[in-house]
Amino acid sequence: FDLQTSACAAISGDVPLVRLTKVVELGIDNNNDHYGDVGDVLHYSFTIDNPGMLPLSAIQLVDPRVSDLQCDAVTANGEPFYVFRGDEIFDDAFEGRVRGGILAPGDSIDCTANYALTAEDVARRRVINSATASGVAPDGRAVTSTSTAIFAMFR
Repeated sequence: FDLQTSACAAISGDVPLVRLTKVVELGIDNNNDHYGDVGDVLHYSFTIDNPGMLPLSAIQLVDPRVSDLQCDAVTANGEPFYVFRGDEIFDDAFEGRVRGGILAPGDSIDCTANYALTAEDVARRRVINSATASGVAPDGRAVTSTSTAIFAMFR
């Protein structure tokens, strides 16, 4: 095995990484039948973590299906943090809010959102929803991770 000519080589420790995990569950079941109906609410939970060896900044989470995305104010390790939502990263930097924070290697941040089922969702018998998290390493390299959650508990 020649490391110089091989298509597969070990990854060095300075590769930035971000990982998004997204889970969906039936959060509000108005008639308690354990199936999705019009007006029932799906609950999404997101975890953005840094499995790499470099800190990440400008963490952004984009999920076009939801409008009430909320993220914890501190990371799992207790560090103050702000996740940019959608195109919010391009907002006016002078609006007074503390921006971003550093997501250290091994740390994570949790977010939640909800989505009310529509008649179209029920007719399709599934809701496929993808979200993307991104971040920036100290040297400017951008990293992204996409996660898809599928809800299919319909009659």
